[in-house]
Amino acid sequence: MLIAELAEGVVLKSTNLQPGEITKMSMVPDNYIVQKVTTHTFQFTTSSRVKGDAAVTIRLPAGIIPPLEGTVLTDVSSPDGSTSATRAVVLAGNQIQVFGLTKPGQILRADSTITLRIKGLKNQFSAKDAGDFTITTQNKIGDQYYTVDESTSPTSFVA
Repeated sequence: MLIAELAEGVVLKSTNLQPGEITKMSMVPDNYIVQKVTTHTFQFTTSSRVKGDAAVTIRLPAGIIPPLEGTVLTDVSSPDGSTSATRAVVLAGNQIQVFGLTKPGQILRADSTITLRIKGLKNQFSAKDAGDFTITTQNKIGDQYYTVDESTSPTSFVA
C-alpha cells in the first residue's frame, strides 16, 4: 500500500513508510547566463497519486539563489495546465514549497507529469553544473503536509 492511499487515522511505524519515486526530473532556466535572475521550469513525473490541496517542495541546487527566506513567490505557473499552483514560499535550506499543486478535493493520478515555472531564482556564480536538486510531493491531511513521492537528481543544468 502506498502512503498516498492510506486512510486518515491509520497508525504505522515510521520504519514502515517509504516515499514513492519521482522520475523524469528536469530543471531548465529561461536564461543560462551566470548570476542572472530568471524563470526556471521544473518538470517531473510522480509515481503515486496526490490529492487534496497537495504541495511540492523543491530543494534547489546549491548554486541557485532564491529570494530571502519567507518571501512569497506569486509568479508560479504551469504552462501545460498540469497543476493549479500559483504561489510558493521560500523556506530555509535553499528550498521552495509550492502550494496548490492540486485544488482541494482534486486528485492527480499516479504517473502524472507536472510542469512548474517559478520566476525569481538567480543562476549560479560560474559556468558549471548548478548541482543536485530534490523534488518532494506532499499530500495535505488536516493542517499538515506528508511526503508522498521524493527523488534527487544528481545534476541540473550548466550556466
